[in-house]
Amino acid sequence: MSTNGKTSRILQFMAPDERRQFGIETPFQRLAWQMQDILGDGGILKEVVHAGEGPPVPKHASCINKLFLEYTHTTVQKFGVEIFCFNKKRNEIAFPAQPLTHVPNVSLTTFLNVLDTQRSFGNLCFNKKRYEDARERYKQAMTLLQNRELVDDEEKQRLEEMKLPFLLNLSLTYLKLEKPQKALCYGQKALDINPQNTKALFRCGQACLEMSDYEKAQDYLTLAQAKKPFDPDINTLLKKLALCYMDYLDKERDMCSKMFSGFKRTEN
Repeated sequence: MSTNGKTSRILQFMAPDERRQFGIETPFQRLAWQMQDILGDGGILKEVVHAGEGPPVPKHASCINKLFLEYTHTTVQKFGVEIFCFNKKRNEIAFPAQPLTHVPNVSLTTFLNVLDTQRSFGNLCFNKKRYEDARERYKQAMTLLQNRELVDDEEKQRLEEMKLPFLLNLSLTYLKLEKPQKALCYGQKALDINPQNTKALFRCGQACLEMSDYEKAQDYLTLAQAKKPFDPDINTLLKKLALCYMDYLDKERDMCSKMFSGFKRTEN
């Protein structure tokens, strides 16, 4: 994205409104505008998914966000997360704004919990129809998976399998964003991991149908139907595909008919 010649050193001194004017916000900065500023200086943000009640929890209370404390690895991060925890109210569900690209050397169980947290937040955004925010959460999880230092072949296999739900979610999210080419790309990546995955076949079929590639759509959906012959979503989409293809053939016949009728008039 163009920054009109401004270097990153200059951009850090620009006001947020000016950065938005030039269209150079990061996904994290876009998300930050929808979050609550805890300290008032933009340093610690949170998104309240479900509002709580009463005063903030006391500092001696056990923090339900222990997971975040486990994978924050600098003093500043720990300080920020602790403030986030103790700012919460009873029954409040919220997430801190902290773009993750790397988790330090923690156990596989803790790492999988971090991924699950990212997916939960992405799913919440998706369910609220905030598809761009959901996409960024899923992509953050994929970045974490790619940056993980693998211990052995067993862990490599386990993390490869963990990519599958994020790839499927990204494929669906891009369909919602009306970007079928990207949806197909992530669906095919999911099939690279598991060629028999019905959801991946279905997503690829959806994407091809959106791009009017009826033959490929039929190939993917037929394979999906063979695995789940009574799945209502697959069968409904196959019916839609048949109607779209018939409509396409009708338009082709009309166009050919007009072309030939024009030739006949010219000969006469």
